[in-house]
Amino acid sequence: MSSVDWTQANHSVLRIVIAGLSVVGLAAFCSLTIPSAEADYAFPDLGVTITVGHHGGDRYLEVVSSGEKLTLQLTAEWGPGLRANLYRDGNTVWIIDIDSNNGFAFAPLRQLSDDSSAASWTYLGSFMRTDTSELSFVDAAGVPECMDTFMDQPFLSQPRQWIYHEKCGASAGH
Repeated sequence: MSSVDWTQANHSVLRIVIAGLSVVGLAAFCSLTIPSAEADYAFPDLGVTITVGHHGGDRYLEVVSSGEKLTLQLTAEWGPGLRANLYRDGNTVWIIDIDSNNGFAFAPLRQLSDDSSAASWTYLGSFMRTDTSELSFVDAAGVPECMDTFMDQPFLSQPRQWIYHEKCGASAGH
């Protein structure tokens, strides 16, 4: 093989290596956990802020109270109708997602698991995508209490079973 052939072969290998590194670099950049959207709701009387956000297909819930912070993963982003409903019961706050419910008490910040008081919760609204596909908090006057199941069945352990509908719309809700 002549030296010209080796040079061309080395250049081809070099191009492949550079292309491979470019793809790996792009994949690493795209997997950064930079939030692509988030919305929050504040409870000034409790000194609490609830944030729901997503980056890529990952959704999260963040609760901040008196300098303490708790972050939890929510159901993966799999459709534009996905909601996270917000409730209050006295000094506790609850979030219902399609397959989880998360309660919080404050001073100190702690997660609750007993949702037996669900019938007394006050629905405040929902973290959801608006008509413009932006993630925002829409208050109870703007959106009925509902949870899309998208033809699936709600998890039986979920509180407030009456909120689950195949598709939420203007007539869905309690």
